[in-house]
Amino acid sequence: MSELAASGHRRLAASMAEQADGIEAGQARRKAIARGYVSFAVANPDLLHLMSRNEMLDAARPALTQARQVSARALAGVFSAPAERTEEDRSSFGRTTAAQAIAMTAGWAYVHGLALLLIDGRLNALAASADGIRSAEDLVEAAIEHVQIVPAEPAGKGRK
Repeated sequence: MSELAASGHRRLAASMAEQADGIEAGQARRKAIARGYVSFAVANPDLLHLMSRNEMLDAARPALTQARQVSARALAGVFSAPAERTEEDRSSFGRTTAAQAIAMTAGWAYVHGLALLLIDGRLNALAASADGIRSAEDLVEAAIEHVQIVPAEPAGKGRK
């Protein structure tokens, strides 16, 4: 199960990277990464659930540990531009500041929540009741476009 989850994390990272390929750092890239997360989740709902079932997985298994780091680094693009991360962050997703951890949690919850709402069919009725929205998938796409995903504030710098 751990090897399967590891494969899922690598595939999730590839989906996010594919969506963001060729898009400059900034809002458009962050939204593309979010789309990659959601599209992977919708295409692989059972695998996504397994990847989140810690009680079924061996967290110490090297392949799973490494694959989780790969997907976390890919997802980190939602929260910060690559230039904002240190070499330590890029190599192991090492220590983070409180601001980075908060931004990462908010962003991860956002994309994971959208994915689960779509997978579970929880948006179907809302989408059907909204003028100009054709499907739950369109509603999620509009939600990704609507939200401004703000990167984590670099250490020692204020937002401008």
